[in-house]
Amino acid sequence: MRRQLSFFSAVALLVGTQIGAGILGLPKVLAPLGFFWGPVALFITAYLLAMTAVMLVEALYLTNPRYNYFDLASHYLGRFGVILVLTVLYAGYGALIAYISGLGQVLSFFAGGDPYFWSFIVWAVLSAAVLFGPRFSGPARESLTVFMILLVVTVFLWALPEMKPYTARFDLSAFAMALGVAIFGFSSHTVIPEVVQGVRNMNKTILAILFSFSIVFIVYALFSLSVIGVAGSEVTEIGTLVLVENLGGDLYFIAILLPLLTIVTSYLGTGIAQRDILQEIFGNRILAWFLAVVPPIVLYIFGYDTFVGMIWLASFGIIVACGILPPVLFLYARKEKRRSLTPIPNWFAYTTLLFFSVLLAYSVFGTIFGYIKI
Repeated sequence: MRRQLSFFSAVALLVGTQIGAGILGLPKVLAPLGFFWGPVALFITAYLLAMTAVMLVEALYLTNPRYNYFDLASHYLGRFGVILVLTVLYAGYGALIAYISGLGQVLSFFAGGDPYFWSFIVWAVLSAAVLFGPRFSGPARESLTVFMILLVVTVFLWALPEMKPYTARFDLSAFAMALGVAIFGFSSHTVIPEVVQGVRNMNKTILAILFSFSIVFIVYALFSLSVIGVAGSEVTEIGTLVLVENLGGDLYFIAILLPLLTIVTSYLGTGIAQRDILQEIFGNRILAWFLAVVPPIVLYIFGYDTFVGMIWLASFGIIVACGILPPVLFLYARKEKRRSLTPIPNWFAYTTLLFFSVLLAYSVFGTIFGYIKI
């Protein structure tokens, strides 16, 4: 069993896993939806992903609380459980490309120079850290999470006097893209087994999940409304940059610190996770590291270089891992064990599965055929 987690530590783990670089891209995709439909997209995402996380908890308790997510998928899906590994790797590569692009944009904005130059520099430094670096310890992760939340609250309070309600008509393609990027921002399902094994109480685990998703929803809403309220539809890919342009240099320190913290920690967390998965597959740490960090920079050089666009493409894998597989495993577990542990009805699991399946199909085909612009 993993180390025991207090309720606060469990919440911090979930919140810290969710709040990362994805927050910076939310204003860009929520801006076309305005002050009403933007928060609606955030709420739908937070609610449904919180429910799929609870479904995952029940599936683990019905099957084996010692399982990790990959064990659980393999138990019910057999060889098809590899789908989870592939979707996580796919999403990880998309995320790493987005982080490379985002850091290049941030450093170019504040220090001048070519974004590609800065992207290559930070890729080299952070990739070396992925090879040698350990994961964040519990206390460090908790402190960083609280600090990032305080930065977001500061941004909101600073922007509040200049905020103006911005309305927009409902647009299906914009709504779908907002859902996809928001799903990326709320994803934390791969650490649910760690929370289950750490808290060691199903009801407390579920409460920690609901509490953490509520916190993240509020943080994301405050940040997105701050940027949209100040900039309207003229939102940059990195949300904090447009605040500096509109509110002046007083926000300079926070505007560079928030994206650097979120993107750097996200890059390290995702890169190390990719390295570990690939090491399990190939059995060689150096090869796993190479396969984790080199493809993203190659794809970035060959034109996959937009921050929000790559988060959007990465969200396809997140939809499978966090939206589609949990209700499938939940339904399999209930069928095999012939009992339930939570009041979630089966029809809700089927409805959630249908929602995310339709969203994935619409998003993929919309991107291919061009009616969703990235």
